[in-house]
Amino acid sequence: MPMPSWGRSRRRAPGIRGRSSTAVSRIIAPISYRSWTRRRHRLRVSGSRSTTVPLLVATGNLGKLAEFRALLEDIPILSPRDAGLDLHVAETGTTFYDNALLKAQAHASASGMISVADDSGLEVDALDGRPGVRSARYGGAGLDEAGRYQHLLDELAGVPTALRTARFHCCLVVADADGRTATTAGSCEGRILGEAEGDG
Repeated sequence: MPMPSWGRSRRRAPGIRGRSSTAVSRIIAPISYRSWTRRRHRLRVSGSRSTTVPLLVATGNLGKLAEFRALLEDIPILSPRDAGLDLHVAETGTTFYDNALLKAQAHASASGMISVADDSGLEVDALDGRPGVRSARYGGAGLDEAGRYQHLLDELAGVPTALRTARFHCCLVVADADGRTATTAGSCEGRILGEAEGDG
């Protein structure tokens, strides 16, 4: 969903370092090393470890897969299709963490691989946190991204710009086939204006 004239202030959870592999590596490392030592595989966390453990990214979004490959250049990144999976995980959680956990655990269990999943969305204070986990489906079935954005603006009609504070929140969960998980999250604070600006 486009963010018009999004604010520049950012709030990141511990471990988030912009466009760096550090944050993801930090949460992958503890579970990956324990999970795969018995199989004589090792995940690179520093220069002293060889990279032999692939990471399954629980998404069919080609753009998101490309981002993970760019961020984690030393880790083999696989898609569900690469792993022979065609899972449709119902996102029934009430939080971004819940949904990311559901997807990560389902793919880890089905593949036997370390898997990572994310869930993200927009929280608008004047709308009591909506659309939240329903960001991708906001306004009902049949709406495209532009339609969802217009629905949001309609709901904010009459709300002063100063009170249109919002944040884009993302949660990332890594899971292995033994049930171990790790997570990190971050937010980008801003304000919703009356029309879209920028290219994202």
